[in-house]
Amino acid sequence: MKIEILTEFKHGTETYFPGEVIVFPDGDNTGEYFCRAGWGKDVDGVIPTATPSLNDVVLEVQPIDQIQANSTLGV
Repeated sequence: MKIEILTEFKHGTETYFPGEVIVFPDGDNTGEYFCRAGWGKDVDGVIPTATPSLNDVVLEVQPIDQIQANSTLGV
């Protein structure tokens, strides 16, 4: 699946920028997820592009011990 990125965003450890074209392998649902979130457009037009909503933001909260273990601040 080939996706054109529509807006700058971070997903996992990757940062995506408008205008980038990313190819996701078969079976990877990430491209479809980006389209349904409104962050990307399916170049083939199979998956509809949603309108992004700030109400749909998902934050991944990490346990404090994991944050401290990965911190460079020495907390």
